[in-house]
Amino acid sequence: MSRDAKGGSLKHRRNHRIKFIGLGLIVLLSLALFVRVVIAREIEEINQLRATIDAAEGKPNSPARIQALQKIVSLGISQANVNLSGTNLSRAI
Repeated sequence: MSRDAKGGSLKHRRNHRIKFIGLGLIVLLSLALFVRVVIAREIEEINQLRATIDAAEGKPNSPARIQALQKIVSLGISQANVNLSGTNLSRAI
């Protein structure tokens, strides 16, 4: 069995390196999956808020619509495509 200067075999060092690389890949894939799930949840929440806004269209005093608009504003999402005509936003903060 060949030994390097530190006393470990080359096979042992190679196996250790493979385990280290494998662990790194597992960590990266786990992080990517976590980020994907978080982004998917945020997109779903935004879609639900927009659906609430659209469902209350034409109702001037809809508290659900006002809350959904406040949440969208707090998230920093553009309201460029939201029709606000006839909406009473006097209670909106």
